[in-house]
Amino acid sequence: METAGLKNIAVSLVLALCVGWAWRVLNWLWLRPRKMDKYLREQGFHGNSYRFLYGDLKENSEMTRNALSKPINLSDDVVMRASPFIHHTVQKYGRNSFIWNGPTPRLLITDPELIKEAMTKHYIFKKPMQNPTVRSFSHGMASMNGDEWAQHKKLLTPAFHLHKLKRVMEIVGLRNIAVSLVLALFVGWAWRVLNWVWLRPRKMEKCLRKQGFDGNSYRLLYGDSKDNSGMIRNALSKPINLSDDVVQRASPFIHHTVEKYGKTIIH
Repeated sequence: METAGLKNIAVSLVLALCVGWAWRVLNWLWLRPRKMDKYLREQGFHGNSYRFLYGDLKENSEMTRNALSKPINLSDDVVMRASPFIHHTVQKYGRNSFIWNGPTPRLLITDPELIKEAMTKHYIFKKPMQNPTVRSFSHGMASMNGDEWAQHKKLLTPAFHLHKLKRVMEIVGLRNIAVSLVLALFVGWAWRVLNWVWLRPRKMEKCLRKQGFDGNSYRLLYGDSKDNSGMIRNALSKPINLSDDVVQRASPFIHHTVEKYGKTIIH
């Protein structure tokens, strides 16, 4: 009897845990999102109706994939490329709308007064909890709440005063000018080098061949220098006799080129 009673208690506990877990999952995936959908619409926000589990994720990913598959021009709207689903939602439902990131709604607010209220009342409008692993790599103001957020905001606010921002813009402007000058100098230097080691020699080779001269094709940077030095080294490594041709000893590469291409050559 005691064993049967313990088994009944264990089964009841397991059943209670399963029911509790099932209720929490149901509340997370359906009841709470439907309730929040109703409250948001009562407060004047509009958006797609909640769809079980995924919300707007499928439509969001599909629009993003379609946007990235098309080429972008300088005249195109960047917003439609970077956040096509948000742009679509704002165009369809207005500036105060919401989207569903799975079972969690995200408000899209463009009214300056509402943005100011959300930023100042940090104890009410809290940021969603991040995964601990993600938080360890990207812990900043975007993930802070409460006193920690208020303290960092207080430290950063003086940096965004108007007179300091003007000074920053002046420095950025000077840096952009300096970077442009350095880039222009580098491009000019690169063009001169390219012209010296490739464009000018190829042009000269073409002109010489039109005038009836022949020789080896131009090879980048070295030309015939390697062949010339190799033949000179080989010639000097051999003993010379009085009956040998001095030209083959003194200028072996020129002698080889004349023998191969004739008396009018490119060297």
